[in-house]
Formats: sequence, structure tokens, C-alpha cells
Amino acid sequence: MSFADRDVGIERELALDTETAAAVGNDLRARILALLADDSGTIESLAEDVRAAGEERAEPTVRHHVRKLEDAGLVEVARLESVGGGTRKHYRANTRLLPYSLPAEAAGELSAARSTTRRGAKALVDAVLENHGPAIRAVAGELEGDDVDGADGERERVAFVLRELVDRALTDLAEAGRFEADGGSG
Repeated sequence: MSFADRDVGIERELALDTETAAAVGNDLRARILALLADDSGTIESLAEDVRAAGEERAEPTVRHHVRKLEDAGLVEVARLESVGGGTRKHYRANTRLLPYSLPAEAAGELSAARSTTRRGAKALVDAVLENHGPAIRAVAGELEGDDVDGADGERERVAFVLRELVDRALTDLAEAGRFEADGGSG
């Protein structure tokens, strides 16, 4: 192996359609998404929050960016309020961006935890497929996007659906306070 050759394997996979990637790839939209993950907000309140953070943006600009997030399915109208003959929309994020990445040295520190997680994940996947395999395969067959044909493509789509289920289950647990810093099992 020459000094420039490295054996690089896939360590993680990200599932982002182009619309979602474009929506979260903008700094202002990422800030708005973070604000709406913590509390609902109107265009007016979001513009104030953005200005308070030192970024001068007019309400029409904020409205445009909220609409992009809504089009990408990352925020929703949470409440409508009647005001002076009109309607004010209160938006809320249904998606949270996590601003973290593991440090490079974490791979070694977490290798035993990764092995434990892999074993648990295998048992979980086996149980989920045994109980819900037909539904998972049906949804996987309906996925849109460029992918590999044949058995490899089906495996990739089923793996994507399983990842989504696990991610959503972990999100549910996090929202319920099950991942406390003190290591509690909640």
C-alpha cells in the first residue's frame, strides 16, 4: 500500500432528498428550524428572534424561508389565530437538526459500544422484520429516487425503512426524556 492509499469503508449513511438537503443547507433556514423545534412561532416572532441573534432579515425574507422549510416537510402549521379579520399562522418544526459530530478519536473509545449496539440492532431488526416484514417491504417498494435495481436495490430500500423506524423510535425516546445525561433509564 502506498503512503496515499487508505482502506476507506462506509461508516454512516445519510438519507436526504434534494429538497430537504437544500432546505437545511441554508444558514437562516437552519436557524429558523432550530427556533421552531423549541417553540412554535409566527413569521413576525421568527423575524424578531433572527434580528435578536444579530441577523437583519425582513419578514418577507423570513416568510420565504419558512415556506421552503414547509415545502420540504420540515415545519408545519401548528395553530391558526384569528387577528383583525385575518389569520396568523403559528409554525412548529417536526424535525430537529442535531449540530453534533463525533470526534475522530471516538471510534476507538466507542468500539465496544458499537459491537454491543450491532448485536442489539441485529436482534431488533430480526424481530421487526418477523412481525412487520410485509408492511416494511411494501413501503420500501414504493420509495422514489434513483437506486440500484434487483435484490441489492430492495435490500437498500428495506434498510432505509428500518433506519427510519429506528431513528423515529430513538427520537420518541429522546422526546420522552429517556436519554438523560446521568445515564438514567427513564
